[in-house]
Amino acid sequence: MKAKLGKRYRDKVTGFEGVAVSFHDYIQGCRRVSLERLDSSGDKLVTLTFDEPNLDPVDDDARFRVRVPVGGRTGGPHDHSTPGGR
Repeated sequence: MKAKLGKRYRDKVTGFEGVAVSFHDYIQGCRRVSLERLDSSGDKLVTLTFDEPNLDPVDDDARFRVRVPVGGRTGGPHDHSTPGGR
């Protein structure tokens, strides 16, 4: 299985469920996926990283879909002016 950003997965070992937010490819060939979700209070994001082969896809649910902005500002450093107005 090849994980996809924005899709929900569950780790087979811990049961942690979240949305795939990043991939990590290592020189030895292993691929890890960071999953993110809100904590039980709903106040703070929790991000954990797992081996890709240990993840199972979870049925998509509208509550957990990631909304990726099309065009416009993404919040990266390129969206902010540099000191001195350059």
